[in-house]
Amino acid sequence: MADAWGGIPIVTGRARCLGLDAPAALLLVGQNGEALLPDLVERLVPGDVLVAVLFGEGCRDDRLPNALLKAGVIAVVASRLDPEFRSRACALGLRAVEIHEVLSIRSGADLRIDLEGMRVVNLTGSDRYPLRNLEESDLRRYRQGLGERP
Repeated sequence: MADAWGGIPIVTGRARCLGLDAPAALLLVGQNGEALLPDLVERLVPGDVLVAVLFGEGCRDDRLPNALLKAGVIAVVASRLDPEFRSRACALGLRAVEIHEVLSIRSGADLRIDLEGMRVVNLTGSDRYPLRNLEESDLRRYRQGLGERP
């Protein structure tokens, strides 16, 4: 939900690092690829932030962002996001951002995602990483898409 001045709320979550490459085909299972890999779901806690170098490659529909939202993931931070995944995540209100320094983030770190401030803050190590993929049009879509989402 947007805050009192209509901005995008800042969220904080625990980092879950997935490694170098997390393509859609490796994350989704089920007859129609609508569910997350069970091993991944077992490790997730609502409020987690997924971290990877490359994320969502091969995403062609809403299945991956919907499965992440259903699992309680609040954001995805990567060096490179599949453009289709990023667009669909944005439309659904799932924060999906790119930073250069993704390899410096460790699993378990507390991350603050501030879309309006254009940064990810590592609260565990107090590093700040500027976002490199958001434009004003994306921020407008997030303001609309977040509606009832945290």
